[in-house]
Amino acid sequence: MAGTWLGKGSEKKVDGVGIKTGKQISSSAVMLAVASLAFFFMGFSDVLKGSAVAEMVGTLGVDYALGGSILGITYFGFFAGTLSSVSLLKRFAVARLLVIAVATTALGVILFGFANHVSVILFATFLTGGGCGLIDVSANLTVRLAARPEQVGRELNRLAFFHGFGSIVSPLFAAMVLNLYSDWHMIYRVAAILLVAATFAVSKGVSSSNISTRIPYEKDDRLVLNLQVVLLGGFLFWYMTLETGIAGWLVAYARQAVGLSDRVATSYLSLFFIMLTIGRFLGSWYVDKVGLLRTIVIHVVALLVITTVSALFPRAHILLPLSGFLMAPLFPTTVALLVNELGTVGLRTTGIFFSIAGLGGLFGPWIIGMVSRAFSLRFGFGLLAIFATCFLCLTLIYRVKRKVV
Repeated sequence: MAGTWLGKGSEKKVDGVGIKTGKQISSSAVMLAVASLAFFFMGFSDVLKGSAVAEMVGTLGVDYALGGSILGITYFGFFAGTLSSVSLLKRFAVARLLVIAVATTALGVILFGFANHVSVILFATFLTGGGCGLIDVSANLTVRLAARPEQVGRELNRLAFFHGFGSIVSPLFAAMVLNLYSDWHMIYRVAAILLVAATFAVSKGVSSSNISTRIPYEKDDRLVLNLQVVLLGGFLFWYMTLETGIAGWLVAYARQAVGLSDRVATSYLSLFFIMLTIGRFLGSWYVDKVGLLRTIVIHVVALLVITTVSALFPRAHILLPLSGFLMAPLFPTTVALLVNELGTVGLRTTGIFFSIAGLGGLFGPWIIGMVSRAFSLRFGFGLLAIFATCFLCLTLIYRVKRKVV
């Protein structure tokens, strides 16, 4: 029964996962390509709304609180998507859930394209966020099931690269459409055509694959936590506090604490994301060779040095956007460790850990803002070094625990 909708053929077990013989190599390549395409459009769709908020405000006659509402609803939709994947994976194979995820995102973008009321915009935001949450889980699991065991770290870093690439392309795409059409709806209408095409492409790729992505489960199964799994959840939490903390406050810090111009401060943020994207592509070439845990430890130590020096010496501000390169492999490499720890049956609960990462993404910018208001922005930005210290402590505990096991 498992994976029968993907095609027929004999099946063998590799690491507890059913892999059908025949076109195994080509099927793996197809599934990896499908996951990468979905992740590109995840980054593309996630950033797209930011490019149109100003136009929405002017057209609909609402204030900038709409932008805050969109951000909040996006996170709520993302949480709903990642958490619902735990139940949905009981009914659907991972690859089929990936198709549903891209289709859900496409539907949200279509609604954006024809929305003329705030309530419709907020619902479209929820659908897009939920679809992105489902893509995040299902694409990572697709790579885990399609890649060779010794190359999971490499392929997950490559997958993350496509999210960053989509995030970079998105505002350029929006600017191009606005140059041709004055209506912000056109950004989403043209994007919807691309998303619908992507949905069909993902569906076609999945249906042509011979790899079974059905995750087995028992009726009364439940998440069994051990210290390693809890620690890896902590890895994801503290990573996201660092990424969103820097992304959310780098421009303000560069302008107010360092005294840079608006143009230079904004370019620092762009450089941060560019370095993050480049780092994930380059990281895919060495994470498996260096070792997953060793890669994480080395990068976190370097990140701790950079955040500490930047907090103590504002003149070292140029190091902050470059920190994106060091942060690049941390999230996908942690996911590689996590899916190995969870085992085949436990993969279904991956969405819970992505939700924990989302909480870190909310906590980081919030606590920096609170501390900055109470003391100073420089003091608040210095919390990044504390976040990196917490991350490093967890990696060392995990390393010791693995040696015991």
